[in-house]
Amino acid sequence: LRGPPVSAPVSRPRRLVPRHSPGDRVDHYAIEELLGSGTWAEVFRAVDTRTRRTVVLKCPNPGLLGDRAAFARYRREVAIVRSLDHPGVQGSIDDGHHRTELYEVLAYVDGTDLRRVIARRRGERFPIDLVVTWGIQLAGTLSYLHSRGIVHRDLKPENILVGHDGLLRVADFGAAMKLGGRLRRHLPLPDAEGTPEYASPEQIQARRGDARSDVYALGLLLYELVVGAPPFEAATPRQTMAMHLTHSPARLDDCRPDVPAALAVVVAKAMRRRPEDRYQTAGEMLDCLANLDSIDTSRDPGSPDPPMRDRAIGGNGRIWRFIGVIAACYVVLVAAIIAATVVLR
Repeated sequence: LRGPPVSAPVSRPRRLVPRHSPGDRVDHYAIEELLGSGTWAEVFRAVDTRTRRTVVLKCPNPGLLGDRAAFARYRREVAIVRSLDHPGVQGSIDDGHHRTELYEVLAYVDGTDLRRVIARRRGERFPIDLVVTWGIQLAGTLSYLHSRGIVHRDLKPENILVGHDGLLRVADFGAAMKLGGRLRRHLPLPDAEGTPEYASPEQIQARRGDARSDVYALGLLLYELVVGAPPFEAATPRQTMAMHLTHSPARLDDCRPDVPAALAVVVAKAMRRRPEDRYQTAGEMLDCLANLDSIDTSRDPGSPDPPMRDRAIGGNGRIWRFIGVIAACYVVLVAAIIAATVVLR
């Protein structure tokens, strides 16, 4: 990476043979290495033969281009990435040249993704100062995205690139959306946008989410960096999603004695189940992370939320309530017809 990790739902088969191999030429780009592949795209490291610059080519899988919704997703991602210009984002370096096939040209990041960084530590916990520094960087990047009306909706270690320069860059905007824009659902309800370990309760309940969904994901990510494991993990994706609604993880400073109480409070607030109880903006969370010493922990002890046992899991509760009302009306209507029939006889 290098290039953006490619997250993909499990409902579509993956390509078994990469479309390109090292040594192939795609227009004026020379393919060097396959960095990753998934349902939606293949990602290659390549060299621009005109400038000798190392770049990343993200190529949508040809089999999906005939799918109107999948193609709309690709076009949405391209438009979002091209609109961004921030050091915390893996940006587009597209030059608008004529192409013989569809692909996006992205900046190459000399480093790896955060998931690999976590794996290499083999359970060794990150220093608290580093976690706070990374949290400030990511909150700043999210604040920029949200100021542009963009919600990432799939923030996780696989989608964060760690450069050798020490900077974190957010990548893979395949699930991102523009606030206020029309969003077409292109996956069945069980495969709603997001990743089970990092999806917000509102995403799990099949709502679109907003900037506060990204705040929630950042809280989960910081929790994992401090403790060494995500707060919600189970045997199946559905069980993991249910834990976001029913399970209350331990406070950070109960898990690790060197965690400042103020950091535990910030992470707990970001992880609140109800969006209105979280930081309302990434900027608010950024201010708190940057000023931990000024947080009065006696006013907000950061206790975990109680379970949401009355909420639908894996679906939208409002949908089921609506269906219930329709069913009740249908029963009443049938009863009225039967009663009228008896009276007329």
